[in-house]
Amino acid sequence: MERDTIWRAAATFLVGTKASGPFELDLDAPVTIGRSERCGIRSTNERVPRELATLRFTSEGWILENERQTVKGRIAPMRVSSEFIATRGGALLAPRAKILLQRGDWRIEWDLAVKIVLTISPLQHDSVDYPTARDKRYGDHGIGTLAPRRLWLTDKQTNRMAALYEPLIRGAERAPKPHYVAAAVLAGCTANQLKSTYQNVKRKVNVGRAADAQITDFEELGYHLIDVEGVIGKDDL
Repeated sequence: MERDTIWRAAATFLVGTKASGPFELDLDAPVTIGRSERCGIRSTNERVPRELATLRFTSEGWILENERQTVKGRIAPMRVSSEFIATRGGALLAPRAKILLQRGDWRIEWDLAVKIVLTISPLQHDSVDYPTARDKRYGDHGIGTLAPRRLWLTDKQTNRMAALYEPLIRGAERAPKPHYVAAAVLAGCTANQLKSTYQNVKRKVNVGRAADAQITDFEELGYHLIDVEGVIGKDDL
């Protein structure tokens, strides 16, 4: 393969407020992202799972593979964003899913108890000398990953949140405003009661999450309840 056709990539890794990199990704072997001692891109933060994802170089581009993605038995999805992905907020990858990264800028995020963001961009100049991210030949058997407790909603909270996020459950990208008036009719309560339930559920979700991982956006909470926790869905409408 000619050198000028190689999609050489630089990566930075943000965990909470602590950034590391840029690194040049190893072209000759997989690069694992996580907390394990063998990871080529590693954080020692105990809220980071041992292995989040793996990057492998091919002649077609970088293949990003989502790992098992479980923390204390719960799925921790990976969201991938780029100009090549039209879906608002990026694509949500299931465990063991793979995606081919074309040459360009990419952002990979994990919905966990701490904010975790990996960015990948083309390495523009041969003169840039970044340290190379490559996996070690051993792993570890360290302590488990800290995670928020599993979310549990009462029947009333489930009913009201399903009504509030009914458009998102049915596949819309955004819930129309005003959020509470029409949804309150569907839920059989007042708009103020629905808003109070929304605030209570949001507080529940944020228990145990680091300050920089708190969910505050209306749609973000909806996607968390639907896609991450799986506590509301079409069966609740």
